[in-house]
Amino acid sequence: MIPSSITEISSYAFTDCQNIYDIFIPKNVKLIGNFSFYNCKKLKKIEFEDGSMINSIGYGSFGYSLIKSFIIPKSFVIFDLNAFESAMELLSIEFLSDEITCENFLCLNKLLVVSFPNAKKICIENDSFMVFSESFRLFTCPNIKISY
Repeated sequence: MIPSSITEISSYAFTDCQNIYDIFIPKNVKLIGNFSFYNCKKLKKIEFEDGSMINSIGYGSFGYSLIKSFIIPKSFVIFDLNAFESAMELLSIEFLSDEITCENFLCLNKLLVVSFPNAKKICIENDSFMVFSESFRLFTCPNIKISY
């Protein structure tokens, strides 16, 4: 369990830990460092406390995990999907922000759904959606502004 007083999870903090199945991130955590939970091969679920202030998730943080879905709190504005590098079981991602820039949705071959239920503006960079299967779907609200 991560104490509620923690504001940052350091890079490599839980790398290669094979006894983590789920993580509850307290609302005061603003940063998850590079490779923090990398190669946690039994990690299946990540949950953020309501009112989360998270605004940065480092490169490879959840790589080689068994996470199937991920909900990104409203506090995010820029999200680099390299945080999930080689998280080959990831099927869906939901962004709760009303404005978001997405980068590097690469190497997520099973990803089927990306949704932006609250978004008013989305910026998609670096050909982020080029590698997916024909089953891939992107869901947004009506009247949304999308830029590339």
